Amino acid sequence: MKKILCIIFLAPIFIVGYMGFKRYKANQASIIPYPFKITKQTYSSISSTAPILIVGDSMGKRLTMFKDRLAAQISKNLSSPIKIDSLAHEGDNIHRTLKKLESLKKTPLIIIYIGNQDETYEYLFESKYLKKITENFKLYQNDYIKTALMIAPTLSRVIYEPIKYVWLGEKIDKDETSYDDQEFQKRTAMHYTLYQEGIYQLFDYVKKRNALIIPLTTPINLKRSPRKSCYGSFTADAKTQVKSLIELIKSKDFKSAYNLSNELALTNPYNSKINYLHSKVLRKLNQFKKAQKYAELSHVYDCAHTGANPVYNSILKKASSKYRYEYLDFHQQLVDESQDNYVFLDETYPQDVFFEQIVDALAYKIKKRLKL
Repeated sequence: MKKILCIIFLAPIFIVGYMGFKRYKANQASIIPYPFKITKQTYSSISSTAPILIVGDSMGKRLTMFKDRLAAQISKNLSSPIKIDSLAHEGDNIHRTLKKLESLKKTPLIIIYIGNQDETYEYLFESKYLKKITENFKLYQNDYIKTALMIAPTLSRVIYEPIKYVWLGEKIDKDETSYDDQEFQKRTAMHYTLYQEGIYQLFDYVKKRNALIIPLTTPINLKRSPRKSCYGSFTADAKTQVKSLIELIKSKDFKSAYNLSNELALTNPYNSKINYLHSKVLRKLNQFKKAQKYAELSHVYDCAHTGANPVYNSILKKASSKYRYEYLDFHQQLVDESQDNYVFLDETYPQDVFFEQIVDALAYKIKKRLKL
């Protein structure tokens, strides 16, 4: 009888202990529950000794084309030109950008960052683990747990739900997976979470090294029509009404079009096509501020677009305010210019003249900072 009672008493302890050990073995120690790991050797060979460094993704790579202009502007009245390097590369998400900076022997004096064009470029997590990843981030947001993990990161191996990590090397492979609308939306929401944690990490890293980072919002072509409206974002009669709205726009009856588009936008707030058409009507009626709002919503609710997104710009601006970094609003500059001009070369990149303008603004800010 004593043996039976002993077994009954000890069994739960052994089971809990076994489950805890199993979780410990399945997890890797990490304060932030990222669903991916960047291999140790990634970017181990990169180097830069320039005092000014451009980092980011494909938009940063485009900005790099104008670094000689930036150097010339800053170097006026100096005995020797100032050196500017770039580590910006297509496909570099915020986490790769940070890894590159961490791999440098010396942190640059000034870092120019423009990203979020390629945050979904590569495959960062498996969709089947989304629920667990979300739960892990909820745990991380608990101040007590966060503090405990900062003191003893190994605790994360027991606290976080185990998942299968995606391992990232130096080679970046584009994610060509086709996702249904629901999965696409869930993955997009997770990318926002990953970007927010990444931008906080980046700013924190720079601040601790007494460097200066100048973040830029990423310009978004708001005149680009959405690729796909998400399933379920239409009401039953909306499709017929949208056809009528398109006809009113074609006939340039914008006052009548406004009445219909406004009603559709109110009853179908998450439909990208309706938000886009309402924005188009508002722009024709010179209501530019409202037009911008709905055009941005059109991009947010586009169920097939994987490029720059207003949500990322919003996260960057909030993070900049939190860390007291002054950002340059490249996106808003182009929105204002687009009221009278077509400012993009294609769906993604602004015309060179606007890159030159933002480079001149960067030069002014850097010279002021360096007291040149």
